[in-house]
Amino acid sequence: MRGSRTALSTQYRDVTFRSLAESESALRALDERASDMIYRFRFLPEPGFDYVSGAVFAITGWTAEDFYSDTALMFEMLHPEDRRSAATMMRSPTDENHRLRLRLRHRDGHWVWTEHYTVPVVDEHGVLVAAEVIARDISDQVRIEDELRESERTANAVLESIPGPTAVLDAAGVISMVNAAWDEYMLASGAAAGRYAVGTDYLAACDEAARAGVEGSAEVAAGVRAVLAGTHDGYQLAYPASGRNEDRWFAMDVSPMRTEAGGAVVLHSDITERKRYEEQLRHQALHDSLTGLPNRALLNDRLEGALGRARRDGNEVAVLLLDVDGFKVVNDAYGHAVGDELLVALAGRLRTLVRPGDTVARLGGDEFVVLCEALGDPAEVAVVAKRMVTGLAVPLHQGDGSELSITVSIGVAVGRGETRGHGLLHDADAAMYHAKENGRNRFELFDARLAGRAHARLTIEETLERAIVNGEFRVFYQPIIEIDSGVCVGMEALLRWEHPERGLLAPEEFLSMAEETGLIVPIGAWVLQESCRQRRRWQQSHPALGSLPISVNVATQQMQRPDFAHEVAQAIDAAGISPREIVLELTERSLMDATVVPTALELHGIGVRLAVDDFGIGYSSLTYLKTLPVDQVKIDQSFVNGLGRDAVDGAIVTAVITMTRALGIVAIAEGVETEQQRDELVVLGCGHAQGFLYAHPAPPEEIELLLERPVGDPASARSSAVLVRQVSPAPSSAAS
Repeated sequence: MRGSRTALSTQYRDVTFRSLAESESALRALDERASDMIYRFRFLPEPGFDYVSGAVFAITGWTAEDFYSDTALMFEMLHPEDRRSAATMMRSPTDENHRLRLRLRHRDGHWVWTEHYTVPVVDEHGVLVAAEVIARDISDQVRIEDELRESERTANAVLESIPGPTAVLDAAGVISMVNAAWDEYMLASGAAAGRYAVGTDYLAACDEAARAGVEGSAEVAAGVRAVLAGTHDGYQLAYPASGRNEDRWFAMDVSPMRTEAGGAVVLHSDITERKRYEEQLRHQALHDSLTGLPNRALLNDRLEGALGRARRDGNEVAVLLLDVDGFKVVNDAYGHAVGDELLVALAGRLRTLVRPGDTVARLGGDEFVVLCEALGDPAEVAVVAKRMVTGLAVPLHQGDGSELSITVSIGVAVGRGETRGHGLLHDADAAMYHAKENGRNRFELFDARLAGRAHARLTIEETLERAIVNGEFRVFYQPIIEIDSGVCVGMEALLRWEHPERGLLAPEEFLSMAEETGLIVPIGAWVLQESCRQRRRWQQSHPALGSLPISVNVATQQMQRPDFAHEVAQAIDAAGISPREIVLELTERSLMDATVVPTALELHGIGVRLAVDDFGIGYSSLTYLKTLPVDQVKIDQSFVNGLGRDAVDGAIVTAVITMTRALGIVAIAEGVETEQQRDELVVLGCGHAQGFLYAHPAPPEEIELLLERPVGDPASARSSAVLVRQVSPAPSSAAS
């Protein structure tokens, strides 16, 4: 340590952490080398830690079990004076990173000073769902600051204890003190050590370096001047090292001295590991984790760039969208591991079939996109497409030595600079579906005829959006009947669209488009809310009807939303009804989706009952009936239609009824239209049914007229009227 002048020194480090992807695997892989504390805390659907790095345990003394079992631990660890500011930082809805010093209570009782950088994580609706934080132990830094303020006599020793290259400047910018690491760093970086020695003018040295063409020197000089002048409370700069440390990154922090004399502290910190984190996370954010190909985000960026260059150069841009033919069959027959291996092999082969400079990306699932730019001749893209169809049809070798033969369907769309990127992808998608319709294992070019079909699809989508805004949807209701007594014991809510030009439309005319565009989510939310409100209205005006549970169909996309159970609870609470008065009908495919299972369990936990709709035509797996909280099974109409005529249908219905009875699950036959079907169901022991034999779906006011009749004997109920029996709230057992 050299230098006769003394001053207070404040050490800061720029450790700004920008979360680029939720990649726990990347963090864990780097965890052993990192000294920084990293954690992710989620707020929705329930508070808790998603990830806590090993450095957190090493610095705080608490264990992984402590953090993951006690969601309040981080709050309890905070010093009481820091809790309010920490809560504000964690829940900020902005996209800005926040830096804050916090005191954490070590497990043995002493306080650890830490500096936290946090960035909020929001979902596609802008709702704050989590916070990602990187922090480090700055106890030594705080101790240094305190000691320097308390006694200038110890300044030299304290400064020397700082591991990073550090210099203290006086108010004029002259270097008054440096530590040993400062000279070592200057020598290793190739800078003239004498230029930045004690007693030299740091600002003048920076100006000289700027004139010599040293990158960043002018910015450094401007930042230091602003700090010394008091117009800036700190300056940070991250830069790649030069000289003997060319493979490393450093951060420079300039902080004002909190003394009457003024001045500043210049500190250099090695941030190489943090930069490696950022690079790996950036790669994760822009590349597919399975194949390593660019993902949708990077493809969109490159596509817009290609279209911009096409506007300038007058060339054309082509998008080729590939879909593997029959990929689901491969997954079902060989398992997802083989399916993933196939996708990786296909990605590798695709790279060999495209032109140099073309982009190969994976959109997700079994869909890939090839972006070709600088096309002088539009016919050139047809050559590329044909080469891919032929090249990918060659059997792919698997890791176990076996071979899998696949084919692909490709849609090709060509555009110029005025084309929009999403429009080009939309056109390629339409052409790809046309290739599948024409026999697969081929490519199709998007043309005016397909443009008309695509326009029709887009028109339907826009009309659906307008229908949501204009309130054109209606909910009809169909009674669920207890077969033996003939009385109504429930209602199913059924969606209808009151189209301003085409009249009343059934779901099969628009539901698939709603699911494909994602509009099924807001439409389904409205159906649930309206059904809950109707249940409440009937409670108040028609007590008999108000005692009946209402079944509501739920799409897979709704169940896949992490906050769906909360949305259901809100709809029920807003209507002022009980959760046991609502039954949610799910498809077999929904329940086979692993992401849906936690939501199903959460719904069951709040008291909502679950039913499996159209049972028997989906995956036909019975495992979930045993493992999931299913209360009802609705036998699909296709099996009910054959009762009395088709022995196979009768055997299937018998098996379902026997199985559900053994599991304590209510079986409901759908689509009962004839007395023969009803009588067959009675013989088979099915207790409940719905269908045209009893009542057609109708709006609430017609249902009220249909069911507001005195309760008669079962015989008259079967032959003429549907009767209502008041139903008490069902118990929580599956047999209710």
